[in-house]
Amino acid sequence: MNESSYNAETIAERRKFVRYQLALKVHYFKSVEQSFSAEKSQSISRDLGIGGVAILLEESLKPGQTLKVEIALPNVEDIFSGDQDSLAMSASEKNIALLSEVVWCRQEKDKRYLVGVRFLDLEKEDAKALKFFLEEYSLRDHTQSGS
Repeated sequence: MNESSYNAETIAERRKFVRYQLALKVHYFKSVEQSFSAEKSQSISRDLGIGGVAILLEESLKPGQTLKVEIALPNVEDIFSGDQDSLAMSASEKNIALLSEVVWCRQEKDKRYLVGVRFLDLEKEDAKALKFFLEEYSLRDHTQSGS
């Protein structure tokens, strides 16, 4: 199966972890000869889970490429407040950085690229912070949808 034949259902079926539709600030650094580029690129996540993130980019990345992905995790309360300005400007956000690998990349209709990234080092403190954030989000999301 080539990268252009991926679809959302096929990807979701193969995932080990649940993904949540979250638009969060993401920065990434591409690997360059056993280190990472000093050039930081900015993006927004489309979805996020403990196993990885899908990000919308202006550039295509190749599957297998190693990245350092930094994600700004806001306070979960800010997400459910409905105030997108407070989410974008959240003073209580925690920045995490995870070693990652590009799994797939596909071009969107607007000429940008949706890139699926798998987290490689899930033992770090930052991975634990991500897990805690997603557990809090999941609990709050279920509470909100049930009311």
